[in-house]
Amino acid sequence: MLLAGIVSEKERDIEQKAKRLVVHIGMPKTGTSALRHLLADNADYLASHDILVPMPMADKKAWHRRFARELAGRSEEGSATGYCERMSHAIGGSGATTAILSAETFSTLGPSSDVANRLADFAQSIGRRVTIIIFLRRQQDYAESLYVQRVKTGYLNSDFETFVEENLGKPVFDYTKLLAPWETAFDDIVVRKFVPENIATDFFDATGLHVSPEQLPAPIGRYNLRMTARTVEQLRFCTSLLEKEGVGRFERGKLLARVMEVLPDSHGPAFHALTPQLSERIRRTCDDTNDEIARRYFDSPPLFPDTGPLPEPTVVRIDDPQEQARLTDLVARLHGP
Repeated sequence: MLLAGIVSEKERDIEQKAKRLVVHIGMPKTGTSALRHLLADNADYLASHDILVPMPMADKKAWHRRFARELAGRSEEGSATGYCERMSHAIGGSGATTAILSAETFSTLGPSSDVANRLADFAQSIGRRVTIIIFLRRQQDYAESLYVQRVKTGYLNSDFETFVEENLGKPVFDYTKLLAPWETAFDDIVVRKFVPENIATDFFDATGLHVSPEQLPAPIGRYNLRMTARTVEQLRFCTSLLEKEGVGRFERGKLLARVMEVLPDSHGPAFHALTPQLSERIRRTCDDTNDEIARRYFDSPPLFPDTGPLPEPTVVRIDDPQEQARLTDLVARLHGP
């Protein structure tokens, strides 16, 4: 006969599983948008399999990102509040064995805020143990993709080489610094290498859940497709105009989204700016920290294999007065007086 207060190992495992919170923290440009939409679009199906994808507010494609920002004390300009309270009710009041959160904002804010520790406190307050999942991408590939994304959102209008030089040695490319706050706050961290065609399969494998993407009613989509070099330069030109007008970053991002809606389709080569010299500089800067990550989470270095020859860099300049005038007029019309 079992003594009072003593539970079997099976019962203890069930209790622990019932308190599980899987948090996919990014990193950016590793299929995060596709995964976020996949989870949202299949939330009902996953719920029928004892997996909660909490959607406590109407803006279901942004709910986790805004929760992460509010948790970090970095709420978006003009956005609603109350995400932490609603998320607490949504997860804390659920009987689902596993709850999943997915937002790259967790990883981008991790090194510059206390979001990792606050997430740990949040999970403790609702009685859930946490598994952190992060995908890492080869820095040379990541650099081009992240640069385009930041141009697209009005975050910067510097040239690519300047962007790389300014971020070498920072958590953007130093993955030991990127992971540090999460390793301090949590014991269960799953690190995977980003393989675009396997992102959904790799994600569910990392969760330990018995879910196959082929079972899901809504398939994974493709988002944030590669831009042409001309579109990137057009957006940089528009950003410089908006900066001169004193338009803030969040507002610039909204205006640039409208610019992209009305710009004529830009034909031409995709954006490529990585030269062999810059690629080698990134490699030399990141080799030691990449080896450390490889030893910590994988069998051995290297963390990323060499991918072979680089595409030829594309060179586009917005120096035609007529094109400049068209873009200036477009920005003036969209921005208003």
